[in-house]
Amino acid sequence: MAIAIINKYIFGLFDSQNNLIEMIESIRHYPDNQTWWLGLMMFSPKQRGQGLGTEFYQAFEDWVSAQKIEQVSLSVVEANELDLQF
Repeated sequence: MAIAIINKYIFGLFDSQNNLIEMIESIRHYPDNQTWWLGLMMFSPKQRGQGLGTEFYQAFEDWVSAQKIEQVSLSVVEANELDLQF
């Protein structure tokens, strides 16, 4: 299944000095038209443990919901214990 580049989104969170500190990479309408696939979340090591990831993800989920999407799907690498807790 080919995915059109128009369906790929990258969201960034920047600090006051305009440095990228968090990002979410996602695909709209995958695997169906009512789902967004969250492919990757990355955080600056300095920003971890402050709740910013939770806030950033919640803002992403709220925005996706406003697009009339029913669900967000994601996967986590089993060896990444911190992400499994998220």
